[in-house]
Amino acid sequence: MMSLYRKNAYYELLIRKESGRMLMCKIDYYKSELKDYDFRKELEKTPVKTYVYCGSHDAQCPHGFREEVADLMRNCPLATFKFNNHSLDIEKKENFKAFLELTISYA
Repeated sequence: MMSLYRKNAYYELLIRKESGRMLMCKIDYYKSELKDYDFRKELEKTPVKTYVYCGSHDAQCPHGFREEVADLMRNCPLATFKFNNHSLDIEKKENFKAFLELTISYA
């Protein structure tokens, strides 16, 4: 439920086989190996065209961090889905699909 803004989307999330099943060894890796990993200076140099999107209530990667990424990268638009958490494809499925189609058409 941590990934959802709209709590009634929880049952939609459970239907997906891959959702929410992160192994503890992966979590331990993130805590130990990546705790000092900072790639922000590299973002300024990347030549890759990038689009950043997130929910305004994202608990796993808060909106402020996504704003920072979009600011550091050149010509990187930020799309914010209001009243959403981390699982945009579940909570606002049609809006997210339209966003992806529009983004791909510009690429």
